[in-house]
Amino acid sequence: MRGRRPSGLPPEFLAGLRRPLRRFFELAAGALARLSRLIYRSERERESDRRMRRERQWYADRGDETLRLDYDLEPDSLVLDAGGYLGHWSADIFCKFSCRIEVYEPVESFAAATATRFERNPRIAVHHYGLGGENRRDSILLDEVGSSSVLTPVGVDAARAEIELRDVVEVIDELDRDEIDLLKINIEGGEFELLERLLAAGQADRFRYLQIQFHSGAPAAESRRGAIRDDLARTHRLMWDYPWIWESWERRS
Repeated sequence: MRGRRPSGLPPEFLAGLRRPLRRFFELAAGALARLSRLIYRSERERESDRRMRRERQWYADRGDETLRLDYDLEPDSLVLDAGGYLGHWSADIFCKFSCRIEVYEPVESFAAATATRFERNPRIAVHHYGLGGENRRDSILLDEVGSSSVLTPVGVDAARAEIELRDVVEVIDELDRDEIDLLKINIEGGEFELLERLLAAGQADRFRYLQIQFHSGAPAAESRRGAIRDDLARTHRLMWDYPWIWESWERRS
């Protein structure tokens, strides 16, 4: 009677395969997890990646040192700085053009520091309130340059402070100037209501140039930015555009 052939593989062979098989499945599981994160990343993560790509181009073009200061201004020009923070941009503009500048900064500590910075310069005035769509008191999240009454960044555990906002139309009427040469706006989400107010009042064409930073984290940011740009294009032409970083508009002749 013939002997039966042993079934299966020798135990020592299986034992030898156990470690490399375990390593193979660990690597495969890790690769699948990374692929899953890539496919199912949150919209916030994808927007962060998009912003990083846009910022790389902006810094590669040295936009803060070139484009943001490239305007046809003279010493008798009037510039408004909405969201002055510590006055860095205003200082650069003044160094280049020696023009009159009105700075609007609602955060008390920032406004005080900026006022001290320019206290010996009678051509730069600092106002301790922000520009908006109406006169009101509001609450702002204190996050240094990112301080905002509109945006609430995830993971930011910061104090809040009460601020004053004033109707932009009333403020520019008080300046007693038919034409304002440049309005720079960086107010962390508040730019939407400010520009919507100017456009609704038919006052946008009082500005020769507008330099705007739109913020994608504001409510309905995409559609509101599109509507603002459509309305603005009736009186101004787009000079340059780094979406959601900075863009600049010049009034049509």
